Amino acid sequence: SRRGHLATEDAKAAAAAAVADVAQSQVEAARRVKKKHRSLVTDACGGKRAFELSVQIAGVKLPTTEVADALASLDPRGDVLLATPVALSILYEMFVRKLEAHELDKLADLVAKHDPADDAALDEVSLFFVQLLRVVERPRDKVLHLWLRATLDDRADEIASQLDTFVAAANAIADSPSLKRLLRFTLALSNFLNFGTPRANVAGVMISSLLKLRQTKCTKTDHYKTLLAYVAARADVDPAALRDELPEDLLAAVAQQSPRSDLKKFIADLHDECTAAARESAALAADGKTIADAQAVAQTFVDRARAVVADLQRRLAALDDLVDKTLALFGEPPTTDAEEWVKDIDRFVAQYEAEHNDLADAVARKRKREALEAKKLKRQQEIDQMHAHHKPSAANGQIDKLVADLATGSALEHKDPLPELTTLRSHATSWANKLRRHNTRSFHEDDDDFDFDT
Repeated sequence: SRRGHLATEDAKAAAAAAVADVAQSQVEAARRVKKKHRSLVTDACGGKRAFELSVQIAGVKLPTTEVADALASLDPRGDVLLATPVALSILYEMFVRKLEAHELDKLADLVAKHDPADDAALDEVSLFFVQLLRVVERPRDKVLHLWLRATLDDRADEIASQLDTFVAAANAIADSPSLKRLLRFTLALSNFLNFGTPRANVAGVMISSLLKLRQTKCTKTDHYKTLLAYVAARADVDPAALRDELPEDLLAAVAQQSPRSDLKKFIADLHDECTAAARESAALAADGKTIADAQAVAQTFVDRARAVVADLQRRLAALDDLVDKTLALFGEPPTTDAEEWVKDIDRFVAQYEAEHNDLADAVARKRKREALEAKKLKRQQEIDQMHAHHKPSAANGQIDKLVADLATGSALEHKDPLPELTTLRSHATSWANKLRRHNTRSFHEDDDDFDFDT
């Protein structure tokens, strides 16, 4: 009917209106979401940097207002950021390593232009920087100041320890009489072998040349395989004494720690951070916004940091002077890499020690063989002497066989009726008993320990 048709049209119109209302609601909601997630950090630094910073901020685990107040006053009581190393390290990564100076300046300008009434429309990372930069001036210098306060002692101790290790190694090398004796012997050997050539009559031997001794082969007529073996046998330098003068752990510590170039950089970084901390301390005193106690704490720390850095610089200069003198003492060029030089010494000492021990083992084995041969010779002489004391007779062949059997221990009893053997049998019985005991014992013991004198 017409009435039913109109009702259907009204229903369709109402449905269309409802769909339009839902669509409009979704559009408005999308607009609100977009407005809520506006990112000032993305506008200043780009989307990738904004994402990296948002990940880092999630690890701070402190209220932003509390972080801002602690930064503004440089945490004078040390109970906020200095008591939370993880949060401080995250701020150091963000403000010092991640954000470039121009990015931080641009972000500060955007924050200054931002209306506080629109804070609810910002994303979390932008809200963090807005709340922080409204309170904190010079955030980069403040973070550097607090970071230096938190890490100065540990970093200075580590650098000082490495400097001391290098000094101890340089002094040990310079004072080692065994190393100098080896160098003199090697120099004399080199001049002797190179006699009549342009390489003869040299004035010194470089440490790196000592490593070539192991690679230089001797002729077949020599008793030693390499020149290092000859030096180890003839130089008369005890490897134990050499190792006592040049401890393995000391030389290895130099090889494993940071090179001097890195130590210089570490000290230079501390000096730069100390300069930034001093600049921030002076700015605090000038702006008049920070309480006097916080200014006093900052200035006291700066004075102490300057003294620590100055001491490290003095010790580094002393080490450089010691290294130059040690290299000159051994005739090395001043441009020699000191770390590699110490490693070469450690390698040579290890090679010399191993070669000397191998020679000592070879000598011990040779003496053991000679002792064994001497014992065998003595036994044969005693058997020959016993054989010589017996008178020849018709049974001489049987006597010779008996003596041979006694020598091998294979015949211990004889029942030959010949009267010529009666005397020999009683004498042989005593020898047979002795040989029986010896053979039984030598079956269980090493031949080298066989005592033929009993």
